[in-house]
Amino acid sequence: MVKKYPKSVSKVTITFMDGEVREFMMTAGVSISKYLCSEAATTGFVSLQDYDTKQSINVPVVNIRDFTVKEQQLYIDHEETDG
Repeated sequence: MVKKYPKSVSKVTITFMDGEVREFMMTAGVSISKYLCSEAATTGFVSLQDYDTKQSINVPVVNIRDFTVKEQQLYIDHEETDG
């Protein structure tokens, strides 16, 4: 059985060891944070994926001071219909 999750987008802010701060968008909710930490401990990389834009980035853990995940509000356009 495949789990279905509501559509969510989050901004991930990474602070690198040299003080540089970069932001990335990913297709996931804030609950992905625990999974990212677990995978980082196993693989040595934080892997961020955005399925909407079909992009990903993999950052070596040794380069990261910290990261935060903040879920963004989605705005859905509704077409007006003549009724």
